[in-house]
Amino acid sequence: MQNNSRHGIVIISYTGAGAQLQQKLGRILVGMVPEEDVYQFGYRKPETDFSDANSIAVFSKTEEILDQHFDTAELIVFISATGIAVRKIAPYLKSKTTDPAVLCMDETGKFVIPLVSGHLGGANEWAQKIEERTGATAVITTATDIEKVFAVDLFAKKNGLRIADSSKIKEVSSRLLAGEKVGICSAYEIGGKVPEGLVYCDRKDVATERPECGIMITEHVRLPQQFAIECRLIPKDLILGIGCRKGTPAENMERFVRETLEQNGWDLRDVCAVASIDIKKEEAGIVALTEKLGVPFLVFDAEQLKNCKGEYTASSFVAAQVGVDNVCERSAMCVAGDGGRLLLKKTASEGMTLAVAAGGRVTIQYSL
Repeated sequence: MQNNSRHGIVIISYTGAGAQLQQKLGRILVGMVPEEDVYQFGYRKPETDFSDANSIAVFSKTEEILDQHFDTAELIVFISATGIAVRKIAPYLKSKTTDPAVLCMDETGKFVIPLVSGHLGGANEWAQKIEERTGATAVITTATDIEKVFAVDLFAKKNGLRIADSSKIKEVSSRLLAGEKVGICSAYEIGGKVPEGLVYCDRKDVATERPECGIMITEHVRLPQQFAIECRLIPKDLILGIGCRKGTPAENMERFVRETLEQNGWDLRDVCAVASIDIKKEEAGIVALTEKLGVPFLVFDAEQLKNCKGEYTASSFVAAQVGVDNVCERSAMCVAGDGGRLLLKKTASEGMTLAVAAGGRVTIQYSL
């Protein structure tokens, strides 16, 4: 939910009764994600009987599970006392923007409690899904949810926006919870009714006084602040079109892409896809980059690239080699589609080429 590179659900139980609930929960979750993405673990001790729980792998140290799965799993569910879950995950927590969703259920299945990553990691949403399917009561403690106040982190997540500085989330939330007005300014159209507490501010209107704290949605990282205290949201919609010499080292590729983006005020975290010609579909350097970014690698044949409308930087040498006069710009724009924009034309270095495009963004919505 939060991070495209995260996948898999881990369920951990410590008692025989917990194992019974775990099996039921496992069957429910397998109906929501592929079976191979659900990992179940039960703590082995003399009084625990897993004889009827063949799908549960026995473990002796919770740390061994977390060492393997905490940085990759989308969701971790403890069937235990909350104290056990909290103590076990504490050494692994890094940031609300990167931690997985973590839930805790009591062994009778009466309650399901989101512990961390309620919004960005989707823990609250997972708890509500489990509530619907098991009858457990979801114990949501996030203040903005309880008070039904606009939550900027949830808004960002649902609209595919990155929060540039996560410390500003609390600045927005605390003011809205206190009944203060918060501004919102956007380079993109926003659909729906403006939520209570927010004041829409036209970014071109500099004369009208604005609230002290506000939200700014823009792809331009270097744009001056629009509010004294600003929570900046950046669309994750950069498309990298890449071409390269065969056998280009992965470290060279990553360095070239990172430095080129930084020079233009962009961030690797805002990349949503990588594209190239089909003969590069197994190029190790490009494949490694896409895996690290956790984004799809899309390829097109020469004819598809030729048919991509627009004006591109032509190369007779490239045409002779692969059958089309440009790979990086054309492939990026093939992904961007109608309404897409070529933000950066072909840039070359050490046998590598890079172009950057942005897709025609669907209207951002206040409520999804």
